[in-house]
Order: sequence, then C-alpha cells, then structure tokens
Amino acid sequence: MKDLSKQQFINLFYNTVDLNYLFKMHGMQKIKGISINSIDKGDNFLEKAYDLFEDLQNAFNIEDKSILEIGSGFGGFLLLSNLRGIKTTGVEPDQKRVLVTRSILKAFGLNTDLVYCTPAESLPFNSNSYDFVVSCQVLEHVEDPRKVIYESIRVLKPNGLIYFIFPNYNSFYEGHIGKAWAPFINKKNAKYYLKLLGLKEYKLKNINFLKPKLIEKYLKDYRNEIEILSLGEKEFVEKYFSRKQIYKVKNKYLAKILKLIFFIKADKLMAHLLIWLKWYYPIVMIVKKK
Repeated sequence: MKDLSKQQFINLFYNTVDLNYLFKMHGMQKIKGISINSIDKGDNFLEKAYDLFEDLQNAFNIEDKSILEIGSGFGGFLLLSNLRGIKTTGVEPDQKRVLVTRSILKAFGLNTDLVYCTPAESLPFNSNSYDFVVSCQVLEHVEDPRKVIYESIRVLKPNGLIYFIFPNYNSFYEGHIGKAWAPFINKKNAKYYLKLLGLKEYKLKNINFLKPKLIEKYLKDYRNEIEILSLGEKEFVEKYFSRKQIYKVKNKYLAKILKLIFFIKADKLMAHLLIWLKWYYPIVMIVKKK
C-alpha cells in the first residue's frame, strides 16, 4: 500500500466502497463537492487527502510517527495514512460523517475506533500524545479557533508539529463561494458583498475570517511553548502561486489575471508583494512545540 499513486488510491477506494450506499444507510444526502464515484465530475475529497499526505511526507519525517487529524470529514486522509502504515487518528464533530468514516474503515479492515465524534475544542486525549496534528480547510469552520489551536498544542509531544492549512481572508480569493475577494472585507460588510454577487449571506455566516495577524495574535499566547516555523509565505511561493494552481481557481476572471501575470513574467514580483502585504493564499500554519 505504501506505493499507491493518487489514481490507484482513488480507484481502490471506489472499488471497495459504495459511497452512495453509505450515505443513504446513514441518512445523508449527497454533498456538493463530494464525488460519489471515480468518474464523478467535481472536487474529489480523496485528491485533497492524497495531496495533504504527500505534502506532509515530502516536508517531514512521518515514518513511525503518530498523527491526529482535526476535522477528518469522510476519512480520506485517515484512510490513506493508515493504509500507508502511519498511525493516524481523526476527530470529527458531525456524527453522520463519523458513521460513514467508520463504515469505510471497516470495509478496508481497519479499526473503526480510529475516528472520534468530538469537537476539536475539547480533544479526548492526554497531553503530549501525538507527533503531528494536521488539518486542511477546517480551522475556519470551528466554533473557537483559538481553543482548537490550544488543544492542538496541548496534545502534541515535545518537538511535535502542527500543520494547518486554511483560507486567508486577507487575500483576493474565497474558496467556499469560488469568487474574488478583497482584503478589506470583514464579517460585518461581507453580507453586502455577497448580496452584490447574488449570494445568500448564510454561505459565510458560520465561517471564521482568519488572517495572518489574527493567527499571530492567537499564537502569541503560547510563545513560551512553541516556535512558529511558517504561516505559509514560503509555501505560497514554492507551491500555491504557480501555473499549475491557476487551473484550480474557480473564478474565471481571477484566473485570467493570474495567467496574464505569469505571461508577462511578473509572478515572482507579485508573489513577494502579496507576501509583504500579507495577501497571500492560503495560510499554512506550521508550529513546533518546544
């Protein structure tokens, strides 16, 4: 299982699991952005899980390490990492998603107790339990981001790492609605912008508008316990601000602007300008516990 390519992993999943059946069995409707089968058009959650695992594996030594995933969703990352031999546990507050995940783990012969139904603000684990705490596009959805960060630090072993990826609301893109954004938009005036776009306010009602300075403020409370390795500046230059990523941008006007920037070879200048202004996307928070 250790040499599975992305496509092999996706094919193995859908050859083993009938996701449509599991959704019906656990009383769930099909969710936008979740592919029911390997040929389903759209944003495949398994691809995101694979990319997150590859990012971790390429950046850090995760062999023989323990990982806790915050917001495990339908268990894509949880499944892949355990199939790869990495001891990984997940927490997910949505009971139906936990039930679907347990059914998936069972189908692959894995322990169904690898996922816990609990909010990340109160993790049911002892302090100093995990080598890594990871999440992807989750922190903006939690009830209390500061408390989730605190709990993540608490359960980390000394020299352990937090690896969180989440949107920067100080940037020019909003992934949940797939529209261009602006750094000056805050929670108060966002409803007017959404109305201008013809969108309902509820689409972002429960989203935390996280920005680099706010995250720095949260982390400052624990400065004696941690070392901030990155908030995503390096990762933005090396990975996210690239020609390959342009094709993942849902907003066609923003994509055209990005293509023009690369065409005139102004991408490096633009990348460093966006970092200086803290307008880069996304935030990749990498924190080491002392």
